[in-house]
Amino acid sequence: MVQSIEFCCTANAGRSPVAEAIAREHLRKQNALDMYNAKSSGVYRDAIRNGVISESDKRKTVDTVLSYALHDKFLTREEIYKFYDAIRDINVPNRKEIIDEVFNKTMNKFSREEHAYRTIALRRLELEGKIKKESEQTIADPNVIASFGMEPWHAKAIKEIYRDGNPFPPAVISLGPIIAPLGEYVTGNPNLTIKSTFGGTKEEYFETIQVLEMCISPAIDKVINHYESLSI
Repeated sequence: MVQSIEFCCTANAGRSPVAEAIAREHLRKQNALDMYNAKSSGVYRDAIRNGVISESDKRKTVDTVLSYALHDKFLTREEIYKFYDAIRDINVPNRKEIIDEVFNKTMNKFSREEHAYRTIALRRLELEGKIKKESEQTIADPNVIASFGMEPWHAKAIKEIYRDGNPFPPAVISLGPIIAPLGEYVTGNPNLTIKSTFGGTKEEYFETIQVLEMCISPAIDKVINHYESLSI
């Protein structure tokens, strides 16, 4: 049976699909695709798709980009002022609608930008056309032998997903997947994270992909060595 090594970010959009493509190419070069596969998913993918996002998270997302939005003029001054009034005063008429409108407009813009940056990054990595077309939600998968979060909180969310939907029989619970932040697993440094650049610049995104590229191959090799040592 082919075993999977999984890479997880928030929505399975900007980071983890690129990680999957890099990982699969590494496995191909190692002639290991008959035994191991790379996959990716998003720990909040379904929640984001279904709009199940708290108002506070929406405020946080937009709050960090309002100055950029004003400079870039994709939000008008009137929209920004209305948004600030809405998050400060719970009695503002149509408060939820105002917050949702700014949130959705911001998310759509950043998603388009991230997709464009990802396309350029894949071209630079010579992986153009080798990325999956649809995003996926992280689930408890019995064929996964390692699941890596881009950030520590992703790894925590993965553990909760496996705890709540554990696919392993009680007798082999200890044989569940390795779950860890990717950067820390490779280097031992808990401060090395594959940070989100959603809403950031093209240069910031490319820097994140460089860190990702640096971590993928050693992570895969380490997992395979560990897994095969257990099989001896």
